[in-house]
Amino acid sequence: MFRSKKQRKGDKFHDYYYHNLGQSMQISDTNGNPLELTPSEEMGFAGGHLYALDYMWDKKSIHTSDDYVAEWKIDRAEGEADVFMNLWMKGTEGREVYSVKSPPCKSFKDKTGIPYDVDHEPYLTLVARQHGEAWEHPFISVYEPFTSDEGKSILSIEGFEDENGSKDFAGIHIKNKSGREDFIFSSYGDKTVRYQNIRTDATYVLVGNEQSKDFVIFMGNGTKLEANGYAISTFEKGNVVLEQKNGELFLNNEVPVTISFNNTKKEFEVGEYRKVELE
Repeated sequence: MFRSKKQRKGDKFHDYYYHNLGQSMQISDTNGNPLELTPSEEMGFAGGHLYALDYMWDKKSIHTSDDYVAEWKIDRAEGEADVFMNLWMKGTEGREVYSVKSPPCKSFKDKTGIPYDVDHEPYLTLVARQHGEAWEHPFISVYEPFTSDEGKSILSIEGFEDENGSKDFAGIHIKNKSGREDFIFSSYGDKTVRYQNIRTDATYVLVGNEQSKDFVIFMGNGTKLEANGYAISTFEKGNVVLEQKNGELFLNNEVPVTISFNNTKKEFEVGEYRKVELE
């Protein structure tokens, strides 16, 4: 999750670039239908932007507020697994998506396993341009590398909003084929945000629930987090990890923390990853 804004306001646009190895790149909607990108000359020095943009070519774009997916493919020889990078990105109002070609990468010394002339072929590049500010409309993406033999491990990705109505909140719900579900929170300004049974004032939160009922809870730069029936609280902002594996609890906390569960409450001093019990 990447936020960007001008300190003195007057945001014209903000750009997010990503390129990857591969002979092909396709940008599509979340149903796999290719987006209808059209040639664009907006991204270039002639538009009053950066000189470096003139070194890119074959620029095509589309305006969309919907979620979208870019996928790069390394097409390997017959009998060898092809390699993919899948990038899901949350859509938002004011978003323009570009497909461009960038100068080749000259840094590869050993090209073993790369089935094309990588230091002469263009880098296939995705550019997400947010017209206006990109603070309340951040760039939110999930990357998933996989091979044609293994296939994708992610079943679905959906964004969600703060049920308390915070505009600078961003949330992602990821379902995996293994049955694991991840809830990711990104917020700013010490506001208390909420989604379903998760409530927090942290800058970043991950709640990962396994099908086996094991879980991992991470609170980043926060003082309170409620999830899975546990309440984590601290007097100062800090990072806390609470994990359940095979029914046992493990804790890593960079600040003193109090953890409550059902009618039990216990305080823990700062400590590295270790097994704990709530008595």
